[in-house]
Amino acid sequence: MSKLQSLVNRCGKCSQTKPVELFNAAKKRGRNPYQRYCKECQRIVYAEWHRKNRERKLSYVHEWYEKNREHVKAYDAARNATEENKEKTRTNREANKERYLAYGHKHRSLKRNSQGIFTGEDIERIKRLQNNRCAGCGDRLTKIHRVNIITL
Repeated sequence: MSKLQSLVNRCGKCSQTKPVELFNAAKKRGRNPYQRYCKECQRIVYAEWHRKNRERKLSYVHEWYEKNREHVKAYDAARNATEENKEKTRTNREANKERYLAYGHKHRSLKRNSQGIFTGEDIERIKRLQNNRCAGCGDRLTKIHRVNIITL
């Protein structure tokens, strides 16, 4: 194999000759240490396989999780216990406070089988449409009127 040939590889799917950097490494491929398909074609093939075998893949993942539940929980607990991760989580929650509040509300509403799911943006829009007045009594919305809203 010449030096030039070792710097390029031919894709088995698109039949284009491309630099070896555009191929993943193969585990065992004899003289050619690269995958048969280029990264782009491989991504397309995998995406198509996952689309066709979605249920099969999901059932496999669920089965694996059930078999390894304790291992996954221990891994997550160990990862979340690090100070670096705690600090990342803390700053992320502060930066995305509305999103986390909406997530918590949605989680509680699904847990209780309630129907309405409102984000902070939804509540602000409703307040603007109602001219910042209570729909029940017509008074100006204050912190007291929050009692009228059943929180989850």
